[in-house]
Amino acid sequence: MVGSLADAGQLGKARFDVWFRLSLLLLAASVAAFPQNSKTLTGAVQDALGRPVAGATVTLQNASGAVLGTTQTDRAGRYELAEAPGASALRAMRSGLAPASEPVSAHPAPLVLGLAPVQISVNVTATGLSLPEAQVGNTTATISAQALQRLNPKQAVAALRLQPGMGVVQSGQTGEVTSVFVRGAPADFTKVLLNGVPIQRIDLGGYDFSTLLPAGVGEMQILRGPDSAIYGSDAAAGVIAISTRRGDQVEAPELDVATQAGAYATVMQSDQLLGFHGGFDYALRFGYLNTHNQIPGAKFRDNTYGANLGWKLTTPWSSRPAELRLQVQRIFENNGEPGGILDYGIAQGTFKNQGETYSSLHFQQQLTPVWHQSLRYTDARVNLMSEVPGPQGIPDGFGDYDGLPVTLTGANGFRVHGQAILDFGGKFPEISPSDTHRRDFNWDTELSLGSRWSLIEGYRYYDERGLSSNLALSRHDHGAYAVLNGAIGSRLFVNGGISTDRNTPFGVNVDPQASLAYYPRLGSGFWGATRLRASAGKGLKDPSLEVEEFSLYQELLPQPGGAALIQQFHLRPLAPQRSRDFDVGLDQDLASGRARLSATWFDQRYYDLVEDVPQNALPALGVPAAVVQAAIYGGEFNSLDERARGMELQGELQLAAGWRLRGNYTATAARVLRSYSFDELAPAINPRFPNIPIGAFAPLVGMRPFRVPPQTGSVEAIYSRRRFTGVASAYFMSRRDDSTFLTDANFGNTMLLPNRNLDAAYGVVDLSGAWRVSPRWQLLAAVDNAFNHSYQEVIGFPAPRIGVRVGIRFRWAPTVK
Repeated sequence: MVGSLADAGQLGKARFDVWFRLSLLLLAASVAAFPQNSKTLTGAVQDALGRPVAGATVTLQNASGAVLGTTQTDRAGRYELAEAPGASALRAMRSGLAPASEPVSAHPAPLVLGLAPVQISVNVTATGLSLPEAQVGNTTATISAQALQRLNPKQAVAALRLQPGMGVVQSGQTGEVTSVFVRGAPADFTKVLLNGVPIQRIDLGGYDFSTLLPAGVGEMQILRGPDSAIYGSDAAAGVIAISTRRGDQVEAPELDVATQAGAYATVMQSDQLLGFHGGFDYALRFGYLNTHNQIPGAKFRDNTYGANLGWKLTTPWSSRPAELRLQVQRIFENNGEPGGILDYGIAQGTFKNQGETYSSLHFQQQLTPVWHQSLRYTDARVNLMSEVPGPQGIPDGFGDYDGLPVTLTGANGFRVHGQAILDFGGKFPEISPSDTHRRDFNWDTELSLGSRWSLIEGYRYYDERGLSSNLALSRHDHGAYAVLNGAIGSRLFVNGGISTDRNTPFGVNVDPQASLAYYPRLGSGFWGATRLRASAGKGLKDPSLEVEEFSLYQELLPQPGGAALIQQFHLRPLAPQRSRDFDVGLDQDLASGRARLSATWFDQRYYDLVEDVPQNALPALGVPAAVVQAAIYGGEFNSLDERARGMELQGELQLAAGWRLRGNYTATAARVLRSYSFDELAPAINPRFPNIPIGAFAPLVGMRPFRVPPQTGSVEAIYSRRRFTGVASAYFMSRRDDSTFLTDANFGNTMLLPNRNLDAAYGVVDLSGAWRVSPRWQLLAAVDNAFNHSYQEVIGFPAPRIGVRVGIRFRWAPTVK
């Protein structure tokens, strides 16, 4: 029966693949016949601080870059251009400022010129408003589609490695679980959004970035620091908002196809079709990655399909055309999981099949010139099936199976030799299902209060259901929020908000946040603009549904007399996990805007985290004696506190002759402040190191949280001139605390190593390049781990060695007439 269901699933996936590609090709064949409407254009040009720019040159261009019209802005920064057939893009320029461009529309957005050539990003994530990063006091970053294309990575998460404050850890080969630690926080404390859809899973509580391909990704916006005021639960340490490309963002219909192949049977495919016709715009995408990887049993395949469709609607109650947008992404993934092959000497033999479907329906309208509202409904479904077909290893006579004799050496210099239990006895095949279904509804309204101030108010609701290890789970949450954003003069920009959320298990929470940015200097010479910024806020993270089911409350509920104890002592389910943050920063432009230096100091506290505590820890946590006596197995409890403090440094330099250099360094001092876990109360002792307590499954008080790097850094060199674009990027990560999590063949601790600095430091260099053969054709090449460095991001899990890919890219964009 299982086989027939699998065959049916593969057949359905194949049919979906064929129909999707056929639809894409048919739409590509017909799009050239669509006439493109010209527009009468008026608008404004501003600098990054929102001031009007007089004397800027505004040009109207077609798809080939030919200038169809030109004008100058007046004293108020306004421009007006006559209607021109074939117009597809507006571009504004002025000496000393970074240029800006926008696609043609009936109501174009203001053209925002950066204060310097290295500062042109617009950020929405931090405040909920579309603002230049120069006006945002939070610590933010933006990764554009062009930056991703230059890097040419196999997976989009590679771009996050080059950002400050981001610790990316991949557990082995391509396709294995990939986690992101923002400023030393737990990996599930960062809210991840795809086109506005929250994509956390109930089993992880967070998101596994291994399935996210770069095909069709338009932008990745990063907020470092909590913002539960706008985003609610999960935004306890930061937000990563991923958006895909839209058809109204291109100058003309575009077909973009790239194919690459390389070592270890690696094949990559990216197909995109984008365009617009009248008030309708479309963006279809297909991404494919297949690789056998470099160790046995680690084959990985990922098929990603997506659509981003928008309609401009004329309504009698709107001052401008309203927009209705449907966004869908479907991911099919299957891969082998060899596990810690260096820990056991043989592969574990696990297989994983996963399907992810994310959809969003978004409606927004401008009711009056000062009143805007938005409604969004999202649906996220993740279906995971993990299977161990049969036992691996050597039978030990007790029903378990051991690995081969191995020697493990930690980066801290300690070494052990022996055999660890690979598979514990049980019924095979072992099949572990995990299903997540989450639905969200968000409504917000934005009111402009004069020319420089805005007020956002909103309501959010989500319902989350799932299945984990055949256990059905559910909960829902709703809340309201308000955010005020504005400017005082042309140098001070402030933002403040507050939210209240009610979750069915644990009640009401209130979370505030605030930020400011101040310019003490607005110079334009060698010493350019100086920006001071600061932000503070609180965040919350709901415990994952799977963890919630093993809370002390849920452990007591089915026991005889358990319900009476819960009522007598007013016991509650798990409380939310919380965070608070404060950071300050300085940004300095130099060399007439060709260079920029930034420094940020942060202090983050994560408290009331959930951990598994034993029965004998409950009295110290204030649990009544009668409850302690009934809770013989303990349970999950909000008793873990952690802290992370550190510094982020960034630099960027734009040189002549097409060179641009970027670099960053982050130092993070993360510590466990409080814990009542099994490991803390009874640390493991390896008889080979009798004086060193070891946290076998959780870090001990005073130690660093597992896998959080105390130091990270990266350097990126970009060269672009004439027909060639090349990127050399290098990133490094220092030693990290961790555990082998191993039990030896005699059920002892002899395969455990001391936690401190267990994972080795490493550095990796990646190269990529593109040569434009003709206006439509490019040759592509990439080298991952160019110096063939042998390393492990997680002890026991070898990372990929050198991998070379070559390919070709075809881009077709017809000339608009």
